[in-house]
Amino acid sequence: MRQPTVFVASTAVDAMTAEARRCHPVETGGMLIGWDDFEAGHLVVATIIGPGPNAEHHTWGFTPDGAWQQEQLDRIYVATGGRLTFVGDWHVHPAGGFGMSRRDRRTMAATADEPESRLEVALMGLLAKDGERYRLGMWTLGDRRWPLGPPTALPLPTATWTPTPGEAFWGPLDVA
Repeated sequence: MRQPTVFVASTAVDAMTAEARRCHPVETGGMLIGWDDFEAGHLVVATIIGPGPNAEHHTWGFTPDGAWQQEQLDRIYVATGGRLTFVGDWHVHPAGGFGMSRRDRRTMAATADEPESRLEVALMGLLAKDGERYRLGMWTLGDRRWPLGPPTALPLPTATWTPTPGEAFWGPLDVA
């Protein structure tokens, strides 16, 4: 399978950026919610779930409020009749740096290896501070056979779009 293009709703980018600004100068992140269409060669990120009210934020990482995130994911899944589901994770590098760290790559591999994630492609969104702005990229796992370290990460083609009322079938969603 060739690498998919990732289409990210501008509203999801706005929500990630708002969360990054709220937590600056520490890391934050959450879940990417959407769907895949591998026959068309793309993944779609329609919205996000934030870190949750009991998340722990640190300079070089964060621990999400997993129970809260799962409740939000379940609610979205049910409300959309299963059309929207977990497609990956996202996080922020508040000090900049657009490369995936060793921890980032290991996290992505662990998520991909989790049977309940049901991911065909491991997806990690990275929002990196670049001056006063944030830059968004999407990554997937590269070579996982590398014997002396973590897997490699490959950037994916990424585009944003502004959802029309017809595309915004999922409705307004909480991202806290």
